[in-house]
Amino acid sequence: MNLLVISDHIALNSGVANQIKSLMNGLLSVNKDINIISAGVIKSKDVNYSTIQKINDRFSIIPIESYDSVDNIYNIINYFNIDKVLIITDPRFYFNFFTKLSASIPIIYWHVWDNYPVPVFNDNIYFSCEAIGCISKLTYNCVTSVVESRQKNFPNKPYVFYAPHFCLKNNFFLMDDRTQLLNLRKENNIKEEDFVILFNSVNMWRKNLQQVIYTFSEFNKMYKNSKLIIKTINTQSGFDIGYLTKYFGCFDDVKVIDTATLDVMFLNMLYNLSDVTINISTAEGFGLSALESLCAGTPVIVTRTGGLQDSFNVGSNEQFDKVNNVEFTERGCIITPSFTRLTSSYAACFIFEDFVANSDVIMAFEFLYKNRDKFDLQKKKKISDDTFLAFNGDTVIEKFNDAIVKAEVDSRKFYNNILSKDIIYNVENIHITNF
Repeated sequence: MNLLVISDHIALNSGVANQIKSLMNGLLSVNKDINIISAGVIKSKDVNYSTIQKINDRFSIIPIESYDSVDNIYNIINYFNIDKVLIITDPRFYFNFFTKLSASIPIIYWHVWDNYPVPVFNDNIYFSCEAIGCISKLTYNCVTSVVESRQKNFPNKPYVFYAPHFCLKNNFFLMDDRTQLLNLRKENNIKEEDFVILFNSVNMWRKNLQQVIYTFSEFNKMYKNSKLIIKTINTQSGFDIGYLTKYFGCFDDVKVIDTATLDVMFLNMLYNLSDVTINISTAEGFGLSALESLCAGTPVIVTRTGGLQDSFNVGSNEQFDKVNNVEFTERGCIITPSFTRLTSSYAACFIFEDFVANSDVIMAFEFLYKNRDKFDLQKKKKISDDTFLAFNGDTVIEKFNDAIVKAEVDSRKFYNNILSKDIIYNVENIHITNF
């Protein structure tokens, strides 16, 4: 079976790239009949988009410029005689791709949706698929609601299952030997007694880094031995981090790592080095940085929204305290939004965004600062063990393998144009090279 996987390029350090890399490796391991061709989206002047990187006899990578590269995708399908397609990314990138391709090939979609209301406008996309793996419980609830409520308008019914993100134990784990961490602190002028907050997300509006910087600056005025590490990637929708940290007076206590690629072992060291990881996105389908942090045994501060709730609410999760919107537990702090607004865009006709109060974020910082002794190595080990138990990669891989094997084209399903993969395009300028 030839499986085409469309996602971020695995050379990138995005959450999508890391997850799909783990999933593809797992599929190749559990199913010897699968051959994977990975169409990886990457934008770089140094990339030769007509070259195939052949990793081995069962795994090849083809770089593509964007999710809108429909012609290239059709070429790939024809050239490799693709049997089935696995996709992971937001629906907005290729609605036309979904609906045009769906008549000619089975589609398995690893899908995420950030928030309510239930996105009934996605019905054409959902009914274009044979199977939909849902990254969060909220996504699962949304997709099943759409499928059930809109079933009367479509002759077919996709198989829907819960398939959350996961981490591999050799990538993110609690480091028993803390010597490396102490050395890393010294190299970066971070004292052993300093309280370290880690932000690991893209610099874009919904990730809410601007509020993280502001609340940290206020916290930093009261607790001078606090540091903020920002591991990020700048985007066009981001802002000037240096200017903001200077304006709010915390520039000297903020360290920024701005790169699209970072060695996973170094990233695991950052999680272990930190006292807490923060993710207070206004909309978050899952929040991979929170999961990675918890796998490393480091508590988190998260918004009670989207998939962030999944990784926080596992295990016994003993509650230490609760003050207004902030719940303090053995896994960190979860903050109930104090304000929710309905917004819309080309990708979503309507969707909620959740906002937390500055005072609640600062309160969460203070709680974790004053209770650092609660999070000893024994408590950190419990955090890590509970997280790996709840987010088992083997289970997710088996679910996808089962869905892929069983997926067959339903000729009745939704499509815009009937297209035969045998006559769509001729292949030109594709050269196979060993990688």
